[in-house]
Amino acid sequence: MSWLSRVRNALPFGNKRESPDNLWVKCPGCGEMLFTQEYEANLSVCPRCGHHGRIGADARLAQILDDGFKLLPAPKVKEDPLKFRDSKRYTDRLKAARANSAHPDAFTAASGHIEGRKAVVGVQDFGFMGGSMGMAVGAAFCAGAEKALAEKCAYIVVTAAGGARMQEGILSLMQMPKATVMTRRLKEAGLPYIVVLADPTTG
Repeated sequence: MSWLSRVRNALPFGNKRESPDNLWVKCPGCGEMLFTQEYEANLSVCPRCGHHGRIGADARLAQILDDGFKLLPAPKVKEDPLKFRDSKRYTDRLKAARANSAHPDAFTAASGHIEGRKAVVGVQDFGFMGGSMGMAVGAAFCAGAEKALAEKCAYIVVTAAGGARMQEGILSLMQMPKATVMTRRLKEAGLPYIVVLADPTTG
């Protein structure tokens, strides 16, 4: 090491400063670099161009429900009943998705209050395998509806999905009539069922 390198490394501004990887976020709309803290405080809306960014399940629930809401337990379903494999095994895809999520699948439901009124809210997370509907999502949707029926309150669902989960084949398509039955029960009980289409909802 030369004397110049030794002097440079000894100076306080010569050392590389470590900064968190999530300090900045790039706006998908205008490309502006924003402080993550500022972006999240603005509910994931760019203060420069007004672009609405995508948000996960936890942030969505926190925005809609009053403080103190409770997550509903995720129903247990059989994983990979078809032993599906394309370029990867389906079980490996699930593991990878769960490594980046706080929830076991793409649908999360919670019970709580909105401005003091009882409600059950279910949200799809596009970040979990495109928010696709498989058996776990169908079971969680139905569990949310059952909770709303038991509490005699509104059931609000925020969609952000690309449709049925191809890795589960016909079993994923079977979730649609199951969901239809539950929404009909809500209607017969005279309870509000509200669907909010979020970005992206393509299926």
